[in-house]
Amino acid sequence: MTSLEREGVALKSLYYKITFIIIGIVVLSGANYFIITTLITNEENISHNINVAGRERMLAQKINNHSIKLLYSDEATVEEELLATLNEFEENLIGLMNGNEALGLLPLENEDIKAQLKQIEINWLSLKADIHQAVNNESDQVYATSIIMKSEELIDQLDIVVKMFEDEGKKVIQGLTTKNAIFITVNLLFALVIFSTWHLLVNLAKSEKKYRMLIEHSPLGIVISKNGKFQFINNYARKALGLSDQDEMIGESIYQIIPQESSFRTNALFCHVKEEKQVAEVVEEQFTRIDGTKITVEVMSLPFNIMGGHFTIFHDITDHKRSESEFEYMFKELNNIKTALNLSNIVEITDDKGVILYVNDKFSQLSKYEKEEVVGKTHRILNSGYHSKEFIRNLWETIQAGRVWEGHVRNRAKDGSFYWVNTMIIPFINNEGMPYQYLTIRNDITDRKNAEKAIRLLATTDDLTQLSNRRVFEEKLKEAIADEHQVAVMFLDLDRFKIINDTLGHLIGDQLLIEVADRLRDAVADMGIISRQGGDEFTMLITNTDNNVLKKICERIITKIKQPYVIEGNKILVTCSIGVSTFPHDGKTIEDLMKNADIAMYDAKDRGKDNFSFYKKTMVPFLLNHDK
Repeated sequence: MTSLEREGVALKSLYYKITFIIIGIVVLSGANYFIITTLITNEENISHNINVAGRERMLAQKINNHSIKLLYSDEATVEEELLATLNEFEENLIGLMNGNEALGLLPLENEDIKAQLKQIEINWLSLKADIHQAVNNESDQVYATSIIMKSEELIDQLDIVVKMFEDEGKKVIQGLTTKNAIFITVNLLFALVIFSTWHLLVNLAKSEKKYRMLIEHSPLGIVISKNGKFQFINNYARKALGLSDQDEMIGESIYQIIPQESSFRTNALFCHVKEEKQVAEVVEEQFTRIDGTKITVEVMSLPFNIMGGHFTIFHDITDHKRSESEFEYMFKELNNIKTALNLSNIVEITDDKGVILYVNDKFSQLSKYEKEEVVGKTHRILNSGYHSKEFIRNLWETIQAGRVWEGHVRNRAKDGSFYWVNTMIIPFINNEGMPYQYLTIRNDITDRKNAEKAIRLLATTDDLTQLSNRRVFEEKLKEAIADEHQVAVMFLDLDRFKIINDTLGHLIGDQLLIEVADRLRDAVADMGIISRQGGDEFTMLITNTDNNVLKKICERIITKIKQPYVIEGNKILVTCSIGVSTFPHDGKTIEDLMKNADIAMYDAKDRGKDNFSFYKKTMVPFLLNHDK
């Protein structure tokens, strides 16, 4: 079988492999797309359910307030507001139970949540009947106690539903089940392996003939060997070795052209290149021609697997010495081969001090710097300030020891934007065993990093204020309790925020909450973390339990919150009430600390609002409605 026939058989086998790999990629991609889409859809549905359930709790509180006002007040608008609130509550409840496209709600699958919502519906219908009786009997106040008790029971039931939705959300964020997470991970890894293999095979199939032509007519001698036997000898090498036929010596031992005294050194060189994956330095060696005469060559071995074998380049210098221009020409040719083999990567070469000697076009595209702007400079020009000194020190210690370093690096582009790159730095070693140059290969992973950041924010941040959400606050408090750190919990509620929300609208109310959050950040600074519990309620975890310090923080918060707000032309004045409990003095569990801080906050409201209170055991928790 001729070399041309062998090539045809190999290419045909290659095309079969590519076809099977493409089918595998399509199947795996479809499976992963279905799983990931399901996870995202479930997460969005849980978020909508939590928002609507939280809204239902607020509406239940509002129904309670309006019902009492209707029984004890003569205001003409109270009945209209009450009926509108009843209608909104009922619409949302039906949406939670059966799904509502307008509210972004899908039908429920969790049987426990369905059962809880059914209990809420029963209580709601009873409460609704009492309210309509009260509306139709304006002078009759016998329904007051029943309405209060049933609305408070409704609020407690809604709190349970919100907690159940949050627990369901945790499962979704974690991938619903370990089985799905493992399945996705394994499939993604397998898909990555398949895709990499496919990409390599496709490129190889497309460029096989092109590379053969390039290598065949190269002005350098190129030999490809496998297991110590010739697989390919180009035209230049055949002439240098005195071969007359294209297939002469193919399949025979390469040591036929290597003198016996050099065989041990040559074998050691091949092993070093194969194991260390490093380019061997150009060395002067002697080869034996087919007629027994010797020629002097400069030879280089490369760690590239081309045409299934080991890649060796040599240049015959028997009849002449290389001039400087010829050396530069050979270096340029080798550099062209390196560039051709690394077109898909960002490539940089630096000296042993980190001074940039070369960058390719992809480097300039990503960093926004022209080549002339970075050559001769160090990577400080790209420093984003993100990585610690220890990170940089570890990098340099690794490559200066002659080892390959791999990791993720955030750099700053010329326009000030940041980008992430997956980085591999390969040291080139001289005869003394010291690195004299570093080859850096990078891939842009900015989109992946941004996606990971967005997922983390979704799980830990309040959408409106960008503060930490209740889940993060409780986790931090739980950690502090477990580590027995003395901390203080502050529970803040805006005074009469409902009036602002009802009179000026929810959009202005939301903007007010955003500006309140900004003032809280300024007031608390680095003394602790701030979270939004929901509605107009905020909590702070302070890493100090000294009463004087806590008092100053409360005073600073109250002062900043009461400063006027101007939102869409409306000058708004709002105050706040703060309750404080400390660990371990006022409670040793999350529930006790939050409950006692809440009791202290209502004590501050009772004392005139715009105030703060430290929890005392003599305080009595309020059981009825509170006017915020």
